[in-house]
This record gives sequence, C-alpha cells and structure tokens, in this order.
Amino acid sequence: MSVVIRRSEEAIQQYRALPPTPKRRVKEALRQLALDPFGPETLEMATRVPTYRVRAGNYRIVFQPGPTEDEILVIRIALREVAYEGFEHPDRRD
Repeated sequence: MSVVIRRSEEAIQQYRALPPTPKRRVKEALRQLALDPFGPETLEMATRVPTYRVRAGNYRIVFQPGPTEDEILVIRIALREVAYEGFEHPDRRD
C-alpha cells in the first residue's frame, strides 16, 4: 500500500532549510512513510487529534492522517528539541 504524502507550508520550509545529511535521512524516512505510514517505527503522540511521529536521526517528522486512508499530512519536520512545541498533551489541559 502506498500513500500520498502532503506537506504543510511549515513542513516544506523546514525541509528546504535542512542541512544535507539530515535532509537525506528525512527524505528516506518520507519514502518509508509512503510505503507504510503506521509501521513499527511510527509512534502515536498523546494529543487530542490523532498525531504521529517518526524519527529521522535527530529530527522528527510529525504527521496526521489525511481525509482518506491513502493520505497523510506532514505538519512538521524539526529537531527533537522543538518538534513537539505547541502540541497539547491531553493530561496537561487547564
């Protein structure tokens, strides 16, 4: 099964700004996501909206399922330290 990978504007800009070596790792991780987005390397994040992440070296690819089963939306490609900023953990709501 192959899925269509769509990227948010933020993810596109982040990908373009990557140094060469991390960019190769992220590109390979995106290829693997296209083949099996919910494989053993994919972890679900603890958020209200279904959100998942995949490691690519020190970077994380954060994505959500698309409107159809054969689509995902990459919303962020960032270093681990900043990849999860802005995602509310469901147990830490006010």
